[in-house]
Amino acid sequence: MASGSGAWAGKVGQLARYVEMSGYRQFCLAKVAPNKADNPLYMKGNSGWHIAYR
Repeated sequence: MASGSGAWAGKVGQLARYVEMSGYRQFCLAKVAPNKADNPLYMKGNSGWHIAYR
């Protein structure tokens, strides 16, 4: 996994979301995340992200 630079420095393995109203990015560690593009629920395991529920 590549490391980030600038605003992304030190954020390896974290999820980011852009908060349009405030104009900033919010980073967080996550174990479960939905994907609005294809609708499955993803779960993070030891080997990366995989589909937990479709």
